[in-house]
Amino acid sequence: MIGTAVKPEAEILEALGKYHKISVAGCNGCAKVCKTGGEAEVASMAEQLRKHGKEIVLEVTPERTCYIHHTLASFEG
Repeated sequence: MIGTAVKPEAEILEALGKYHKISVAGCNGCAKVCKTGGEAEVASMAEQLRKHGKEIVLEVTPERTCYIHHTLASFEG
């Protein structure tokens, strides 16, 4: 299993600074277990970004982001 950590909100906002339309992607594998990027955390991140004026165009949490076919299927469907 891969360990993950949450970045500070300020760091995320700085990285997204010039962008308005944002996709928030997580993973229902390791990130879910670490409570850093499962469905609940993706929804929370999307809400925080909306509060900062970002338009969330997609929220997705593939079963295993490390397996590209799961990730592609999430973005296609």
